[in-house]
Formats: sequence, structure tokens, C-alpha cells
Amino acid sequence: MLAEECFLSRLQYGTDLRLRSGNEAEDDVLHGQALDVLTWLAKQPGPFVDQLIHLGQAKQLTCRMIACRLPKAQADRRRQKLRSDTRRRKGREPGAERLAWCDWTILVTNVQGELLKPPEAVILYRARWTIEVYFRVLEGGCRVEDVQLETTERFEACLAMYMIAAWRMLYLLKLGRE
Repeated sequence: MLAEECFLSRLQYGTDLRLRSGNEAEDDVLHGQALDVLTWLAKQPGPFVDQLIHLGQAKQLTCRMIACRLPKAQADRRRQKLRSDTRRRKGREPGAERLAWCDWTILVTNVQGELLKPPEAVILYRARWTIEVYFRVLEGGCRVEDVQLETTERFEACLAMYMIAAWRMLYLLKLGRE
């Protein structure tokens, strides 16, 4: 038997989704109604929300939405970064709804709840993001893709040095954020 491929990803702002109850009759009623995610999340108790959803508009994917309320200080840092990025790229302020998304980390996954609890999903996503940043530093900052060496041994030695340098740069980036 082949293992099912799993994903864990951040829900992109503006993605169309609908609640899924697990009851087909109820799901048919909810099927046509896009969910106002922020309004719905605001009504949910506790630090985590774990809900079955239909993701997408035309081709719907059934998965779980895991949402985690962020501490105010962390949400404020996200808003500050979003404002700065939006001003730089688009020359305007982000909208109120987009700023409100900064209060949450919203993930989607197809991993069953028994295998991945909401706090574990958030930790796993943070680790995944750290790995992505590491490889961005390795490829961009170290320009490892531009290296052309004659032998595999030389390339491996060079790559080992670049990996150490990338790790140090990632560590400095982390210190700068704290």
C-alpha cells in the first residue's frame, strides 16, 4: 500500500473556503457559501481552532484548517512588517481586513487530527519555514547555484563550507529579529 502524500501550508489571504461538517447533507447546504474566515474565527473559543473545510472554488479540496491566535506583540510585529512591505511594493496601506489576518496563523493540511494536533502543526510549520529560509540564504546569499567546480569532491567540500556560512547567516538573521 502506498503512503498518502501529506501537506501542511499556510492559508493564503483571500483563498475561498467553506466549512465542512462531515455530514454530506449539511455540507451540501454549506457548499455554496464562502466563509468569512475572520468573522467565523472570532467566534471560536480557545487559542486553537481545528475545522474540516472545503478549500477552493471550482475544484474543492477537503482538508483541515488549523488556526492559532497570536499574542498581541507578535500580531503587532506582523502588522508592522505588512504595512512596511505593502507601502514599499504597492505604495499604499494594507486594508483593515488584511491587517486583521495578522492576529492569526492559519494553516491547512490533509493530515488527520489523530496524527497531527494543532499545537504540533504550528511547531512543524515553523520548522518548515526555517528550512525554507535556510535554503533561500544558501541559494541567494551564498550563490551556491553559481559554483562550477571540476570534481564532485571539490563541489562537496565547497557546499559544506557554504552550508556552514548559510547556517551562520540564518543564525544572525534570527538574532536580528529578537
